[in-house]
Amino acid sequence: MESDMKRMNNNWKELESIAQNRVGWRVLVTSFILFVLSIKAEDNLFKYKLILQYTIPAIYPTGIFTGSLGLITACLGFIGLWKQMNILYLLHVICLTIATIINLCIAIVTLITDHQFFINAKQALDTTIKYYYKNDEYADEFDELHRKFFCCGVNSYADFKKAKVLIPFSCRVGQYVYARGCFDELSEYVQYYITLLTSICFTTSFIYAVFIGVAIRNLRKSIKGINSSS
Repeated sequence: MESDMKRMNNNWKELESIAQNRVGWRVLVTSFILFVLSIKAEDNLFKYKLILQYTIPAIYPTGIFTGSLGLITACLGFIGLWKQMNILYLLHVICLTIATIINLCIAIVTLITDHQFFINAKQALDTTIKYYYKNDEYADEFDELHRKFFCCGVNSYADFKKAKVLIPFSCRVGQYVYARGCFDELSEYVQYYITLLTSICFTTSFIYAVFIGVAIRNLRKSIKGINSSS
């Protein structure tokens, strides 16, 4: 009877370890995805940093921070399990809790206030396009924007006509001119990443919360084991 109980206890511990490792790997993978996508989104938008006057959605840098924090804490958790070091495991739980709270907060705030980025971006583009023929750096970024998104001006090519200046060659394909304005095209592109990162933030928060629960439970067991042995 006693041997059966020990066997069941060992099997249960083995199942717990497998479950924790699987959740731990999910934390690692989702953190990596959040980190990489946030960097990609920010880098792509930074190509137009001057004409956007450094306007950027808050979820981009936050995703980089929490993604990197999730990667570090996942590694701390694995090391804590491997080395049986409770202090590392405790640090892992604390950092993961911080990352969970930040992810939830930024995801909720983004859902409520993401329109603010588009308002600021529109104002920045409307201001900087006036200096297309006066500032070479602005011109280079607008040209890149025109070619990347097959667009012209902020609202349309009429922006240049209203300013009584030539429509740039970057807006042209042969005799034709791109019809759509760049603000609409850029907004769709940015909104795609905002939606994607917000979804990932909610998903990672759920996975982190599950892992935190498992980690706290195992940490308590470990501390009880140390106390009982002493």
